[in-house]
Amino acid sequence: MKEGIVVLGHGSRGAVDEANQFLVEVTEALKAIHPESSLEPAWMNPRTPRQKLPEAVAKLAAQGVERIIVLPVFLTAGLHLKEDIPEMLVELSQKYPGISFTLARPIGFDPRLVDILADRLAEVRG
Repeated sequence: MKEGIVVLGHGSRGAVDEANQFLVEVTEALKAIHPESSLEPAWMNPRTPRQKLPEAVAKLAAQGVERIIVLPVFLTAGLHLKEDIPEMLVELSQKYPGISFTLARPIGFDPRLVDILADRLAEVRG
């Protein structure tokens, strides 16, 4: 089964493109780890001048994927993950009936995040 992955982040308006570039870098790093899958970044913020979820899905559908995993780059399950994205996936599954969609869970608590935050704290403390 040919698989596609949408690496989905919130995004920022065009003036803060560094925040948007982060998602591109994450997607490229995941491509190196999962070369068997087609990956596309997408952004939720409608004011982000980057690809949104429907555009990313259209690209993957054009490549003939049969399954799309939406991998959210969100720490917690807020409004986007509880309402907006599931609603979008219902619409997309109707538009692309030959593709199954799966929404992965958010990052959530992970001891590795605590280690990273401890490192950042140590950086500013000197």
